[in-house]
Amino acid sequence: DIEHVRSQNDKEDTEKIKGKPEDWMQDILEYFVGSADIDIAKEFIKGKVVTDGEKEINEICKKLIEFSNETNKEHKKNKFNTAFDLVQEYFKESEKPDNIDTICNLALLDAKTNRSYGNAFFPIKRKRIIENDRNGIFVPIATKNLFLKYYSKKLGEVMYWNREDAQNYFDAIKETLKDFLPKETKK
Repeated sequence: DIEHVRSQNDKEDTEKIKGKPEDWMQDILEYFVGSADIDIAKEFIKGKVVTDGEKEINEICKKLIEFSNETNKEHKKNKFNTAFDLVQEYFKESEKPDNIDTICNLALLDAKTNRSYGNAFFPIKRKRIIENDRNGIFVPIATKNLFLKYYSKKLGEVMYWNREDAQNYFDAIKETLKDFLPKETKK
């Protein structure tokens, strides 16, 4: 399958968010807390001395727990939207990139893995790719390298896919293919 590296997330279409918001919430909780279990998430944030770097994570976990506990359908949707916005901002995916459907943002992945996490954010996809590789599930080398940021020149933000990463990836593709493609002639 062709995989978008940086997701095409749109919270208004929860079908794109791994089928249903509850699954998306569990992926995010597991990423931050190490478990998708709501009780473990509650323990994680309860009575904890929070550093500046953890404030955002605690707030996200609180919103995800509120979403999980909500029974009113309309209120649940509002709580999901609030949590989604916080997570999207945290992972720096709130702005849609201009190269979303170009080769700079595309990779190859087996269909089962690609469909298993739907339109997840980059760090969730990265985590799944690493797990698959660890478990012996085939991941094309360029895809694995991309999610490990092998092609990126600056590694300041390993958990985010940004414009520079996309350009570095594209440059690596061009460099790899230059011996196989016709040379450009200057007129």
